[in-house]
Amino acid sequence: AHRIEDAAMWMRFWEARQALEKRDNMDRFSEEFADRPIKTKPFAEAAGLVGLREDLNEYFLLHGTSPQGVTGISSDGFRRALAGTNKGSMFTRGCYLAECSSKTDEYAQTDDTFYEGLAAVLVCRAACGQAFCVLKPDDEAIEAAKAANECDSVLGDREQAVGTYREFVIFNECRIYPEYVLLYERLYEKPEGEGEEDGEYETGYLSQRMREIVEQGTEGDEDKIRDIFREWDADGDGIITKLELVCAMAAVCEGIKPNDIEALVEECDRNGDGAIDYEEFLAFLGF
Repeated sequence: AHRIEDAAMWMRFWEARQALEKRDNMDRFSEEFADRPIKTKPFAEAAGLVGLREDLNEYFLLHGTSPQGVTGISSDGFRRALAGTNKGSMFTRGCYLAECSSKTDEYAQTDDTFYEGLAAVLVCRAACGQAFCVLKPDDEAIEAAKAANECDSVLGDREQAVGTYREFVIFNECRIYPEYVLLYERLYEKPEGEGEEDGEYETGYLSQRMREIVEQGTEGDEDKIRDIFREWDADGDGIITKLELVCAMAAVCEGIKPNDIEALVEECDRNGDGAIDYEEFLAFLGF
């Protein structure tokens, strides 16, 4: 873990955050989500990270990237012209952040720099301002709200819609200050007391859990099923890869190993390309 200290970047953040005070009657996350508070809050408080403007919906949020990406962001800040292009843009163009590390890990990458083999996550102060809350992708409604200056960010509440994650998309990159960088290695631990004796999950168990996740979040509505497919297809290329499936299932099954996912993909993959397209996804679910 490393702390980033950049006086010029901090001043840009401070000025952009202060500009949010001009908004009247801002909907505060602390009130709107009183029953589902921002998940990073207790950890930030326990670590003594203070000074957040919750009245402006400022919280510590996470952004997955690569060690090389950290170098660029920590020196120049976020660049909205490129934001949302790395893994697709479910909730229009902007700077994407999350409150859960398992979601952020979907976007984190390794590279061949000095930190080869390590992925990176930035812990950022993010001033969300007035958020436009949506349960599913709706570019038309989001763009209309932006054009009318009714929002400063989007909160994609897939947690409420399908039981996965909330994502935060901030339009003004100056309202994000990357304060800490975490470098980590992905490890796949065998779970204890579940699956086979060697610690791996049985394929049937993962298949059942995958169906349960989709059924609970969609109730058979194909539009909602397509939304889940789009969410799991993190890079938006029309297929769910093994790594994307690992990230999706890791939220509900701890300690998944590559061999477990290999078997699950093989069960779904009808054309033998090593991934799951939408038709195969539907067929697996029995549609």
